[in-house]
Amino acid sequence: MSTVNIKSSCSTHNIYDVTFHSDRIQTLVTNSPSVVESWISEIELTHRSGLKNLIVGLDTEHHPNFKRNDKHRVATLQLCVGNRCLIFQIFQASYIPQALKNFLLNDNYSFVGQCDRSENSDCSSAWTGHEGVEAGLKSLSEKVLKKKIEKPKEIQRSNWDDRSLSPDRVQYACLDAFVSYEIGRTLKTGSLSSSSSSSLSPGLLLMGSLTALAFAIYKS
Repeated sequence: MSTVNIKSSCSTHNIYDVTFHSDRIQTLVTNSPSVVESWISEIELTHRSGLKNLIVGLDTEHHPNFKRNDKHRVATLQLCVGNRCLIFQIFQASYIPQALKNFLLNDNYSFVGQCDRSENSDCSSAWTGHEGVEAGLKSLSEKVLKKKIEKPKEIQRSNWDDRSLSPDRVQYACLDAFVSYEIGRTLKTGSLSSSSSSSLSPGLLLMGSLTALAFAIYKS
């Protein structure tokens, strides 16, 4: 069960409340590098006492590939820490802020995401050194969190390059990053039962600094 409601809007960003079962995620959508810098500063200040163990949920969206050899630039980068989510519209941004690059390359942070070949045909090269996921995020959410997440194909295959994202797309992008965060947090704290853990695909990505993830940033 999930819903999305706009909380506030201005020229540089929109803020939404996205609910997922009992969780409410404050989701900031922007193409402004300075707003991204502010979001990162707030996250690091809020979690300053635990930065060495910071877990970050991560995902990207891109223009759909309708042909086998189609390749498109990443359109959005989603980051989630706790109940705070950022959707950065990289495709629409004037530049990539250095603060974001530094955040992604921080060796103290653990980034959690999943690489789904149905969404990214260049999955294996994008996530250098990590195995692709056999089970999708829907399956992982049910196994680890015992919660169902809806991933409508019509939203997944929509045009993520658009300057304005519909509430449905905001919800979709937010939940990909939030569920990844929750899975990583659950696995890292050891609160998953051994029987569930043994049945997981080895493709779940729990990483240190994202040297390889620069694919999402430096290729944009």
